[in-house]
Amino acid sequence: MGKKGKGMAAVAVAGLALAVAGLAYFAATGRGNGSANLVEVQSLAVSPASPAGPALYPGGSSDVSATVHNSNSFTVHVHAFALDTGEPSDGITNDAPGCTSGGNTGSSASSVTFNGPVTNGSGDFVFPPGDTTLTLPNALSMSTTAENACQGATFTVYLQASA
Repeated sequence: MGKKGKGMAAVAVAGLALAVAGLAYFAATGRGNGSANLVEVQSLAVSPASPAGPALYPGGSSDVSATVHNSNSFTVHVHAFALDTGEPSDGITNDAPGCTSGGNTGSSASSVTFNGPVTNGSGDFVFPPGDTTLTLPNALSMSTTAENACQGATFTVYLQASA
């Protein structure tokens, strides 16, 4: 066999050795064990909210501030917050006799309404474990036709996480 033939034979043997090694590597079998634990996800607890900043006045709006408690051991993401209309007065109460409040924007019977649901722009609200202060900008409005009794009243807003 000439030099050229020996070189070709060496290349063929090397190629065959690589093919056998690759087959042995990819054809191997094995065993393993794994485990996972599931945790029960707890709901977020949202404290009753109140206007943050200056008092509401006819035609004005106010931020709403609440504390959100995450009792989970992991961060929870929420897309939006809405008025919890299952609470008294459709989710907004006040301490002033003669002041009607409650409901979402557009509720004709209310002097004070919630401007929601409120999102966090293009992202979610993020709540790590523990307590976090939530502030929703311009979330509460007083109509220009609000009763005089509503001026200077203390309002409580009940919120819930929503999709």
